[in-house]
Amino acid sequence: MSAAKPAVDENARAARKAFEAGTKAFKAGRFADALASFDKAYALKPHPTVRFNLARCAEQLNDVPRALREYRIYLTEVPEPADAEVIAKAISGLERKLQQKNQQQLMVTAEPPDAAITVDDVPLGHSPAFVELTPGLHRLRVEREGLEPVAKPFTMPGSKSFELSFVLQPPAPKPPEPKVAEPLPPPPMPPAQVARTEAAPAPALRSKVWAPLIAVAVGGVAAGVGFAETASFESKLQTELTTKMMVTTDATTYAATGKSFQLIGWVGVGVAAAGLVASAIFFFLPGPGPTVTPTVSLTPGGASLGLTGVFP
Repeated sequence: MSAAKPAVDENARAARKAFEAGTKAFKAGRFADALASFDKAYALKPHPTVRFNLARCAEQLNDVPRALREYRIYLTEVPEPADAEVIAKAISGLERKLQQKNQQQLMVTAEPPDAAITVDDVPLGHSPAFVELTPGLHRLRVEREGLEPVAKPFTMPGSKSFELSFVLQPPAPKPPEPKVAEPLPPPPMPPAQVARTEAAPAPALRSKVWAPLIAVAVGGVAAGVGFAETASFESKLQTELTTKMMVTTDATTYAATGKSFQLIGWVGVGVAAAGLVASAIFFFLPGPGPTVTPTVSLTPGGASLGLTGVFP
């Protein structure tokens, strides 16, 4: 600290000396020399009073852009100056001079001060930045690494100077990436079903009549064969009697055989009739149906038909 203090004091003495030189030059009308001295004093020790004198020197030298710039910066350093009316009058005069050249001055301030300022793709440096523009639409960009940049169009007025101010903000946090939904676990397996033995469903009603229908078929075949053979042997008998005009041994044989086949025919008719009756009955009986076995008995004295079955 003790080593830095003499340097500070030396800067203050040098700034005071330059300020005094600038004041003498201004009073003598040597405005360029005064401007150089005030520039040196401000560089050594910045102060609003020096800024005000810089504006007055530039105004006397008809450096309109710099005079207007120095006055406007002075108002940011001293928001409520004692000579506010004088400064406002000076600024209005400088704006009229720029208007005659179809220009006005833009001042851009930004936070943080080291943000880079660009107008119409032309870099202007850091805050505060100044540029003279023609009235109309222009483009502005303010940016600094690590902060969200600002880019916007603006319209420059034609009768008054213009000011834009920005505070750069950190970039908005990125929304979290959506999580990939984990696959749902498979549904639990249903409990093992215990095998159950169930009685087979009863067959359709018409499936119960197969056994009687067999009897119908057997009887039909027997009837057909019996009656056919009966007719054949009767024909042979008539031929034999007509030819021989007497009862011969062959005629007796033909007659006996014909009667036997006639008996078979009638037995077949009986079996078929019994089967039809049984089919009609079994059709309406519940359950899987009976097991039916037809029986035919032939005797020297005649024939008999019987149906035996098991009813479940």
